[in-house]
This record gives sequence, C-alpha cells and structure tokens, in this order.
Amino acid sequence: MHLDHVQIADCNALIVARIARNDLPSQWTSLIPDLAGIIQTNVDAFMANPTNTDPSSILILKRALGTLNQIVKELAKMKMLSGVRVMTETAEALYSPLVSYYAHFSRLLQSSFSANSLLDPNLQYACEEVVILSHMIFKPCVKIMLWLWQKASQPQFAAASQTMQHKLASFSESCFPLAESLFDLRIQTVIALQQAMPEDSRSTFMIPEPTVKAVDQLTRHIRLFAKMFRRMQQLNFKRFVGTAGANDFVLYFWREVVKAAGGPAGYVMDSSEAVYPIRLLILGMVLFRESLNSWSGRGNPEKITNVMSPQSIEEAVKLLLTRFIPLTPADLEKWSNDPEELGNTR
Repeated sequence: MHLDHVQIADCNALIVARIARNDLPSQWTSLIPDLAGIIQTNVDAFMANPTNTDPSSILILKRALGTLNQIVKELAKMKMLSGVRVMTETAEALYSPLVSYYAHFSRLLQSSFSANSLLDPNLQYACEEVVILSHMIFKPCVKIMLWLWQKASQPQFAAASQTMQHKLASFSESCFPLAESLFDLRIQTVIALQQAMPEDSRSTFMIPEPTVKAVDQLTRHIRLFAKMFRRMQQLNFKRFVGTAGANDFVLYFWREVVKAAGGPAGYVMDSSEAVYPIRLLILGMVLFRESLNSWSGRGNPEKITNVMSPQSIEEAVKLLLTRFIPLTPADLEKWSNDPEELGNTR
C-alpha cells in the first residue's frame, strides 16, 4: 500500500471516531454492530486460510480495526456520565469478541513466527500479516482494559458491572505469561535470523523487507504489553502488584535485562531488529524499579525478601549502577555523602 492511502485511511478513522463521540448511541445506532460484523467476517476468512487470504479482505479488516481503535480511544476520553455509559456499553459489546479474536491470533502468531517462516518467500507475507493483525486487534483490547482498570477503583462502577470486572481480571492475568512467551519467541527468532546470515557478510546481508517489518511489528507489540503493564502500575499500584503473575513477569523482565547486560555487545541496540532493543529494556527497568518500591513497603524493608533474595537485590543494584547508570566521580562523592539525595536527582 502507498503511504498516502494509509494517511487517508487514518484520517477517515479519526473523523469517524470524532463523529461517533457525538452521535453514539442514539444518532448512529448501527456503527458498532456494523464494524463488529465486518471484523468478524474478515477474521473468519483469514483464520480459515492464513497463508492465502484475499488481500482485499485483509485490507478491509485492517481498516475496520483501525477505525474501531480510534472510536474506543475517543470514547475512553469522555468524562460525563452519559459518555461513561456509552463507553461501558461499547466495552461490554466489544470486549469478549476482541479478546476471543486475539486469543486465536496470538496462538497463530506463536506457532507461525520463526526464522524459517520469515525467510521463506511463500510464508513471510502471511507471517507479517499475522503479527500486524494481532497487534491491531490487541490495541482496542488494551484501551478497553485500561479504562476498566481505572474505573474499577470507583465503587459505583465496580458494583454495576461485576461480569466485566471478572473478565478484566481474567484477561490481565493471562497477559503476563503471554508477554513472556512472545518476548522469548522474539529473542529466539532474531538470534536465528542473525545466525542465518553468512558470517563474512553480515554487515551487508539484506534481510527481506517483510521479515524486517514482521520483527519490527512484534517488537512494537511486546512494547505495547510493557506499556500496558506500566500504565496498570500507575493507575492502581496495589492492584497491579496483587494481580496473579505480575510479580513473576517483572522478575522475568528483569532477568532479561541482566542477560542483555552480560550478553554480546551487539545484542543491545536502539533498534527494533536488535536481540534486546534498548526501549524494551528501559520499560523493563521502569517496571522493576516501581515494583521494588511496593515489594519493600514503607517502613518495612524486609518485605522485599519475600520476592527477591538479599543477594539478588545486591546484584540488581550493582548492575544498575555499573552498567546502566554509571556514576561520575562527582556522583560517587554525592553517593558517599547522601545516596538518597543522589537517587532523587538522577
């Protein structure tokens, strides 16, 4: 597709979303059902034959998902009670089918995404489309989930939609192991792609464009998971820490940061094609830092040992200081005099 076509489609989606914000539900009753029907029809067509789906069907699906994502984004901004009711109804109508679609696509992604598929001219296009569509389906899921996560702290909302709260808990808990699996899959695939290059020409070896796009899209997809978890931390810190799988994921992410620090220099770069993209590592460190605060607890520094051993804590601090935030001589002097103040100023 040409860039101008993409820009026009994005503008159209934004326009529809702005109109929907004013017209839903009474003035445009068919909008959400029509979009949901288009998405279901074309999702079914793709799942029936992922490697040979009609390109026009894929294009329609992308446009519908992009429009739906913009609509959810607009509705989630509404603060008035009437707007909250519209968003609640929209969430209840869309959440279950979207999560179901994503479950199917995420399984397909995990089974089809590999170095062999990405380097096979007969499979690389389908592999790229699976990643793109998975990401596009997941984006409105995340927006709805974060909106519900924020509203859950309001007693009147929690009491009004117990079913949605149960679905929210189930989905958020399932995201942690899935994010780990996708992170591992990405690392294994990128390493395999690098190893597939001739050693004497790796600097000039050209990876096929669909392969580059697929890896980049998966990197963005995993980053969306990390951003979602970070936002969950910000919105409801205690609830995030208490969610099943949250602490395990944060520790898993931190272990990957440690591996990156001790791995080959070429593994860590500010590139979506790197084994360990810097932007992903930064998100992992932010999640870890915030969780350390909750694990320790104010006035209860021994609480963290229930999650990490003293040796692990010491190694984590040492890694942060020596590899990721190396101190200058002036910093070292400040550290000796007042380490807490240094932490506040850096």
